[in-house]
This record gives sequence, structure tokens and C-alpha cells, in this order.
Amino acid sequence: MYFTNCCQLSSFIFIINIILGIYCNYYLYSFLFFILLITSLIHHSNYTDFTYILDKTLCFYIVLYGTLLFYQKSREHFQSIEINNNNTLTTKILFNCKIILFLIVIISFLTVIYLYYYGYYYKKYVFDSDITTSFKYHSFIHYISAFAHSLIMLI
Repeated sequence: MYFTNCCQLSSFIFIINIILGIYCNYYLYSFLFFILLITSLIHHSNYTDFTYILDKTLCFYIVLYGTLLFYQKSREHFQSIEINNNNTLTTKILFNCKIILFLIVIISFLTVIYLYYYGYYYKKYVFDSDITTSFKYHSFIHYISAFAHSLIMLI
């Protein structure tokens, strides 16, 4: 029986983050996602302790950089609202849209934390004993993370 590891395929979603990072002039972010793509493909092709640590290290750097960028953008957003007291309808709509995007990023982050760490503790989701279920949830984390980091760049 031929078995395909969907985590290998879902790793290619990071190409969107690489391209978007270049487009938005976030070259370090783009570079980190490029390295993550490589480490993720290597790790999901050859599971070893070394590739696991390498992959998780890149994930950590991306989360760190994404958190920093998210903090800077949220700070700029809320300071600009305080300074610019335009109460036009357009300003209010844009403000509310950005708030929704910030909330989506936070919810995405919390979802990934829940699926990974709660799953680790209770041997569910990414750490399910059924390898197919485990791979599907891990792929889902790839998609959620790529989406959230794309939003961070676009906010």
C-alpha cells in the first residue's frame, strides 16, 4: 500500500509566506519561512531527533519574529487611532476590520497552542496514536500558522 505523508505536502504552504514576505518587504520573515520550508520537508521525509530539533527551532524563531511584528503593528494601529480622531465612517470600518484581523491572528495562535500542547498532554491531535490522524492535525497546524503569519504581514 502506498502511503503519502500529508505533512510533506502541507509544508509547501509556506511558499505563500515566502512570496508574501518578499512582496511586503519583510525579507527576514521571508528568509525564515524559506528555511522552515526546507527543514519541514527534511523533517517530514526523515524523522530523527536532529531534524525535529531543527524544525522546532525554526518554528520558534518564526513565532518570535511574528509576535514582535504583530506587537509592533498593533501598537502602531492603536496609537494612530488615538492621534487621528477622525470619526468618519470609513475610519470606523477600517478600525473594526483591523480589530477583527488582530483577533483572528490571536485565535489562530491559541488554536495551534491548544492542538499542539493539549494534544501532547493527552496524546491527541498531533500526538494521536493513529499516524494518519496525527499527520492530518499536523498539516492543519501548518495551514493555520501560514494563514496567521500571512495576516500579520498584511495587517
